[in-house]
Amino acid sequence: MEPNLTRNEALIEDGHAYGEADARTDLARLHSVYRDTLTALTASAIKHRVMLSKDELEVAMEGVGEALANEADTVLEHLPNESYTPADAKNLIDKAHTSLVDAFRVTAIDWAGAFEKMFRPQPTRGSAPTNPQTLITKGEL
Repeated sequence: MEPNLTRNEALIEDGHAYGEADARTDLARLHSVYRDTLTALTASAIKHRVMLSKDELEVAMEGVGEALANEADTVLEHLPNESYTPADAKNLIDKAHTSLVDAFRVTAIDWAGAFEKMFRPQPTRGSAPTNPQTLITKGEL
């Protein structure tokens, strides 16, 4: 085997031609890397409390696509109408941004629940409590 052969040339030399099925498998793998990277970026931003805008997510994911460009050259040579980014990349980024916004959203305080917990009925003194709320709290009513 000659040194400095491309992956495709090495496969051809070994008697295995790189075809459309191989290209589709590799393209699915590249799209999986894109999706996994976006998921990891979103999880890391939430963990470290960093809010990213939709534009920042798009720029970061463009960098991922560019990093995969060398790997995608052979694939795109066989599948010229495809891209190294998934077809639903815009939707994936929108979902990631929505999950970031939801993670940092301030939740409303449940004042009714807080007041019920704070001002729960106190047990009445005596041998036979008659307050209905006390009986409900004790499980007797």
